[in-house]
Amino acid sequence: ESSLDPIQQVLSGNTRTTDVSGLIEGSGYQINVTGVTQGWHTQPLTAVTATEEKPKMENLVVSNVNSYGFKISWNATDGAYDGFNIMVRDSGRLLEPVEHKVSGDHRSINITGLITGIDYDINVYGVARGKNSKPLFAKTTTEAEPEVDHLATSELTSNGFKLSWTTDDNPFDYFNVRVRDSKKEFPPLDYTLSGDLRTTDIQGLQDGTEYEISLVGVTEGRQ
Repeated sequence: ESSLDPIQQVLSGNTRTTDVSGLIEGSGYQINVTGVTQGWHTQPLTAVTATEEKPKMENLVVSNVNSYGFKISWNATDGAYDGFNIMVRDSGRLLEPVEHKVSGDHRSINITGLITGIDYDINVYGVARGKNSKPLFAKTTTEAEPEVDHLATSELTSNGFKLSWTTDDNPFDYFNVRVRDSKKEFPPLDYTLSGDLRTTDIQGLQDGTEYEISLVGVTEGRQ
């Protein structure tokens, strides 16, 4: 037995359709339509229907935070949204926002190209029938820029040496090393090394020659 008051409409006799609003989501309803003529009521037409469940979007999670971006993921009712609009903006509102649009079957996206050590606000909107839902909201901070320190040489020989360095906890994709004689008399030697390495042996140099060494860490295409 229903605990809600019935909704009644009185319509013109010329009316053949009407919109009924203000109902409860995910609820069953019985509909009776009665014609009235000269004060006489016909037998009602009866139908039964149910309103749809309101689509849900929830649980916005930020993960895999690094110096230049992060991953965001969320939950949503299957098939409820045509797409999602994502806006990422620095909390100080000093930079242009980063915007992405993805299809309705997406539940995550990797955000890249951000600035190191910055607070960001994240809004995710569900799009249905051309309209945005209320956004899911989260905040996060990109990590500080990774650094390479304490470049040193050891175990010197007549034609080479051992090169070592340190980094913070941030991973690098790879390192670019250039070794060149100080007088620029010989072509430079260039090496690309795995981001997991912290030492390497440099060989094939000229004896009795002074060398300049540069090492650059690269992560996500940035030096």
